[in-house]
Amino acid sequence: MILAAGVPDTPAKAAAYLAAVVGPDVPVERQRAFLAHGPAMLSFVMAHSPLRFRWMGGGTATTTPSCPAASRTAAPSNPTSSTATSSAPNWPG
Repeated sequence: MILAAGVPDTPAKAAAYLAAVVGPDVPVERQRAFLAHGPAMLSFVMAHSPLRFRWMGGGTATTTPSCPAASRTAAPSNPTSSTATSSAPNWPG
């Protein structure tokens, strides 16, 4: 969703943000699994339901000084909205 919104992103930025948000309570292997399979899960949900998500942009509640990146929040959106997106990031590797 972030990539579809034209915001430059990388797997490393996503991993750094996730680690900052969840802290030491979530094992690194679980974080890696979430990052590896999350995009496919979102694509599956959107392909098999009317649910769509949109990137909320920077400055939402998940942005804190301890987080190394701008907000990565996705929220449900109206499927007819111009900000709705039908694909999740598909990073190589």
